[in-house]
Amino acid sequence: MWLISKIKETVLCLRAGRVTLSYPVNPRPVPARFRGRPVFDPHKCIGCAGCANNCPAREILIDDPCQEMRIVRYVGRRCTYCGRCAELCPEKAITMSKEYENASKTRTTYARTWKYGWERASAAADASKALRFWTN
Repeated sequence: MWLISKIKETVLCLRAGRVTLSYPVNPRPVPARFRGRPVFDPHKCIGCAGCANNCPAREILIDDPCQEMRIVRYVGRRCTYCGRCAELCPEKAITMSKEYENASKTRTTYARTWKYGWERASAAADASKALRFWTN
């Protein structure tokens, strides 16, 4: 009796054919609503810290060493790609990529740091504070 059930199962599996994908050679297209890793555009960022305040994994860190400078850091080790940072960014400086091959040999591959500093503009140009941007 058990032999007949095994033969039926074997025939059923052989009829199914090939069910695996030839992934590295022919990757599938990414779905429309897929959220990959976050991509930051520091030139659009205004340093409001909305992304850092709402990140559930606490992977976006804000450091204010003085009143004239703000450092924004994306660590990226525990990021779950939830997309909250991209949804909350008022300037759309954060977008979710379509990349799904995120394996890396080093921890710092996806880490990003950018600094914002304010310095006085020249009296001829503008008497208000001007935003200056650094990145490393």
